[in-house]
Amino acid sequence: HVSIHRLSNNEYNNTVRDLLYSRLSPANNFPSDPVGASGYTNDSDALMLDDQIVSDYYDAAVSLAAELIASKGKAGGAYSLIAPCAVTMTTATQAACVNTLVTNFATRAFRRPPTTDEVTRLVAVFNKSGNFDIGFGDMTISILMNPKFLFAGIVSSESQNPTAQFNLSPYELASRLSYFLWQSMPDATLMQLAANGTILNLDTLSTQVARMLADPKV
Repeated sequence: HVSIHRLSNNEYNNTVRDLLYSRLSPANNFPSDPVGASGYTNDSDALMLDDQIVSDYYDAAVSLAAELIASKGKAGGAYSLIAPCAVTMTTATQAACVNTLVTNFATRAFRRPPTTDEVTRLVAVFNKSGNFDIGFGDMTISILMNPKFLFAGIVSSESQNPTAQFNLSPYELASRLSYFLWQSMPDATLMQLAANGTILNLDTLSTQVARMLADPKV
């Protein structure tokens, strides 16, 4: 049996740092994570949702989106790193830029490629205001409030069968490995290895564990 896992406060702070290149630590203001029966504060069975944490998630999302948009025009800033196509965007290329931005951003935020429906919905949020930067901020808030960002789950009917043995997908393995060793989202290397499936190779997996253990994030 695999419980859906809500990001702990540490995992949330680390994830928004790596996703948004943020200097904020909004989860420091969240209610403390409860200690589960396992003795750990990242126990999936203890990390519940209530009105307070949802409200805190929204406040954090608004602040993080504002920080992201405020970095526009800064060399090496989050805005240019997440939306490089916006730097040279024209009216003719805006639609393509929005679609690419949304797809790439959602892939990193959800720790796996978004579905066509997810991209369509996020693009609609982005375009609703008619202003690129406002839409960028609205889309960021929408992603940060999305359960696919806030939770890490195993998408398999077998995960609900306590006697079943089944394989993780490459993206699920990358995410589990990253949150195990770094308490954060998979980096670009892990995502690339998940995309081509080579993370399932035991030699590749061993190499990645050694690389991650040598990283200061550990």
